[in-house]
Amino acid sequence: NTKELQKWNAHMKKCRTLSAGGWEALLGKDVVFLHWAGFDPKSALPPPDRETTQALAFLCYDFLGRIVERAIAVRISSGRAPPLAAGSDPTVLELRNGDQLEEADIEAAVGDIEYK
Repeated sequence: NTKELQKWNAHMKKCRTLSAGGWEALLGKDVVFLHWAGFDPKSALPPPDRETTQALAFLCYDFLGRIVERAIAVRISSGRAPPLAAGSDPTVLELRNGDQLEEADIEAAVGDIEYK
C-alpha cells in the first residue's frame, strides 16, 4: 500500500501542472482519507481542495479521539480494566499494559457522546 502511494505521488508530481483540480491533483494520502470518509471518486462532484481535506482530517481525528477517550473512561469505570499501578495518576485516561479496548467499549462510548 505504501508503494502504491509513493507511485501515485511521484506520478502526481509530474502531472500536477497539467491538472487544475479533481482527484488526479490530490496526494495519495488525501485520496485514501477522502475515500475512507465516504467521498466517491466516481461521483460527478469534485473532491474538496487540499486545505478542506486537511480540515476534514483534523475534525475526524479529533472526533475519533473523543470516542477513544470516552471508551477508555467507560472501560476503567466499569471495572473491566486492570487496576492502576501504585503511584499512577487516576486522572490520566490510558489503558494499562496488556489491556485493549473491545467493541463493547467503543459502542458504549459512541452512544454516550453528545453531537454538538
